[in-house]
Amino acid sequence: MLPVCSLRLSYSQKFLFFVVVPPFVPSVTGIRRLTAPCYMQHIILVLFFCFVSFGHPFSHNLISTGHSDLSDMTAGMPHPKGAVVAGTWLFGRLAVEKAAEVLLSSSTSPTAPPSIDHPSETNLATSIALDAVEAGINVVELDNQDQYYVGYGGFPNAEGEMELDAAIMCGSRKTYGGVAALQGVSRAISVARRVMEESVHSLLVGRGASTFARSQGFEWDEVLSPAAREEWLIWKGNEGKEGPQVDGRKEESAGVPAPPREGDAVAPHDTVGLLVLDAHGNLAAGTSTSGWCFKHPGRVGDSPIVGSGLYADSAVGGAVATGDGEEIMRVCLSFLVVEKMREGLGPALACQAGIQRLKVLIREGGGEGERQGMHESLTVAVMALDKEGRVGAASTLGEHNRHRGRPGFPFVVWKEGLGKAWVEEADDTGTA
Repeated sequence: MLPVCSLRLSYSQKFLFFVVVPPFVPSVTGIRRLTAPCYMQHIILVLFFCFVSFGHPFSHNLISTGHSDLSDMTAGMPHPKGAVVAGTWLFGRLAVEKAAEVLLSSSTSPTAPPSIDHPSETNLATSIALDAVEAGINVVELDNQDQYYVGYGGFPNAEGEMELDAAIMCGSRKTYGGVAALQGVSRAISVARRVMEESVHSLLVGRGASTFARSQGFEWDEVLSPAAREEWLIWKGNEGKEGPQVDGRKEESAGVPAPPREGDAVAPHDTVGLLVLDAHGNLAAGTSTSGWCFKHPGRVGDSPIVGSGLYADSAVGGAVATGDGEEIMRVCLSFLVVEKMREGLGPALACQAGIQRLKVLIREGGGEGERQGMHESLTVAVMALDKEGRVGAASTLGEHNRHRGRPGFPFVVWKEGLGKAWVEEADDTGTA
């Protein structure tokens, strides 16, 4: 409750204090008090206007703080169901476990949330979810033992240069920051967060993104691993002799992963996407990837694009997408899924609706030959987390359309109080 001295009075409150209350105060000139019937009428009026003026729980807060979005106002409020983290693919376990560690070690208590009347404290509260997203994805960006599509160890473009894409979004403040074709910094998600918090822009690309990173104190590091360079040299000497194909007709040159090697059935791949819901109900989303292997220089996929690769709204939920970015961007998949949740669907059904919309779009687009064949083997998955802590996913994968030997899309979930993270899987019928 706000102290009375900090209130800006509404019209009903002004009427209460300046019209209804004064008749009760004896006149300094000796005028008599109100008669009994009139006295009772004023008591009724006072009670009525007290209810109108102060009865609504947000009436004076909206006036005093200027907030118009309920999710902003509730940032930092306790979330009774506890914290939740969800990450894409099996290698996402690294990110999920690190994010969970950050949440559990947070000094902010769920039973004593920061006051919504102090923006600095609210920012501190919302930063917990962002800290968890950044720290979790950093682990994957710097580890090339368990993946080869994110950060150090990811695949280069057709010229052998590393170009990283990443984005982060705060669901409580609806702020977003992204980088695309970033060179020389493995921790792309950290640069994306600096864009969100320190730049007047939302998305920086190429040399501009790298220059901004230097200005923020990020040191140049070697992003191309020896193993990835060796893979590029092999590609360059064989399939890549003619250079990258812009239209995507040549599978390897377009950046579509080659058929799985022996023993590679469960090999990690693709974008890392992370969704975090902290104990206060603040939701954040993040993505990071090196993109299609041997892509055309300057190619940008869905991952750093708000609405396509990720979207977060603490009043509803968040979503992250992974897979064939050119197709994901055609339907703004992550935003579509969040809007489906806003309409009342649960996370799993919302994800299924998004995938179905993409399939319809592809069928309507038609196509023949190699392009149609690529559509038939479409690899797209989307994962969602709603404000209640429920997680769901859907994908285009199935027995008819395996990806690296898997008939479904694996994702990792951790919920506070339920022990270690676990793996779930979603195919073209939804979450298993």
